[in-house]
Amino acid sequence: MKYLAFIDESGDPDLTHIEKDFSVFVLCVVLVEENNYSLVVEKVNQLKLQFFNSTNVILHSRDIRRSLGVFSTLNNRVRKIAFLEAINKLFSEIPISIVSSVIHKEKIKSQYTAPEHPYHLSLKLSMERLILFAENQKIENIDFIAESRNPKLDKELKFEFNYLKELGTDFITASRFQRRISKTLWCMKKTENEIGLQLSDLCAYPIARHALGYEDRAFEIIQSKIIPHGLKIFP
Repeated sequence: MKYLAFIDESGDPDLTHIEKDFSVFVLCVVLVEENNYSLVVEKVNQLKLQFFNSTNVILHSRDIRRSLGVFSTLNNRVRKIAFLEAINKLFSEIPISIVSSVIHKEKIKSQYTAPEHPYHLSLKLSMERLILFAENQKIENIDFIAESRNPKLDKELKFEFNYLKELGTDFITASRFQRRISKTLWCMKKTENEIGLQLSDLCAYPIARHALGYEDRAFEIIQSKIIPHGLKIFP
């Protein structure tokens, strides 16, 4: 079986300036069997057509929450409730799995003298859990796709990804990573309208709210898609 793993995040990995009301960084991986991906894309595009009459709309959590740009039509409360319920229904139906790691930035700063970069740490924690899941499910091939941020950060992320693949971690050997990961990490811009990345973006914010102690309807929906032991909150 071949799978696609889409990576996106919520929050800022910066440990220097930590937002008081949003002090976490979340990395979210949405995993889809390649043979099911066309079905997932079709269902997402049906939703886009239903509410925006176009499949070119890029679903972005921040813009949806604030009713920005094309989502300004969601300023209508009835329409926004209907749209959010449709999103929840979509996630309850599509065949995806979720792995996610949350870094509490204030805690990691206070507990570690030289804390690891939150993005790189969350990538490592997520990939460890994903490899365990892949072994359990007999998944042989996984392609990783992350949202592009800028050339410098993309280069750093690819380096960290390949470092994990070549050297492994304290818990997962390099050979176990290499057995499951088919290629290097691909970075795609948000404007390329990659559906898997949009799903990962939509999942990341509810996970962040859950980690911060808030009740969240969207998290209740996606929780059933999180693999066993697939949500790591650190420290």
